[in-house]
Amino acid sequence: GGESDPPPTAAVTLNTPSDTTLAHTLPHGVGVHHGGLTPTNRELVHRLYMARGIHTLCTAYTLTQGVNLPARHLILTGLRGPRGEPLDPTTFHQLAGRAGRPGLDSHGVVHIILTSDEDEKLAATLTATPAAPLRSRLGEQSPRFYERLAAQLIARGNNTPRRIAQALRHTYYSE
Repeated sequence: GGESDPPPTAAVTLNTPSDTTLAHTLPHGVGVHHGGLTPTNRELVHRLYMARGIHTLCTAYTLTQGVNLPARHLILTGLRGPRGEPLDPTTFHQLAGRAGRPGLDSHGVVHIILTSDEDEKLAATLTATPAAPLRSRLGEQSPRFYERLAAQLIARGNNTPRRIAQALRHTYYSE
């Protein structure tokens, strides 16, 4: 559907969240995501968002910390971390990289709300500075990690050496 299509909220079973903000916002297609959510509420937000039952997601700094919730538009209300420190270029690019949904969008848009000359200078620096190159650390993991990885790969139908190698080529382990 187009950008103006309403979210298919009715297609998703809505459990009543224990978070009062979510209880008020989810019926309107608006979700919140932050470190204080219970695991149950966090899973509910993830599930609704991925099912497109949430069209607007307000999130905290957790967006850079392993949360995979890509969006067409990303609005940053600041360029500082949780303790007021300026974002570094890699963290900024991790945030900005959430704009654009694979398979749904050809590109994403990052909107930055600037409230000071200092933030305007920081934005100019962050957008002009490339992120540091990524380096896989999968090769540095414990044997238990590899046991869990193999179990996950096999559980997902990668039950031959060829399929396992093919699945690993789609990770940073392939570097």
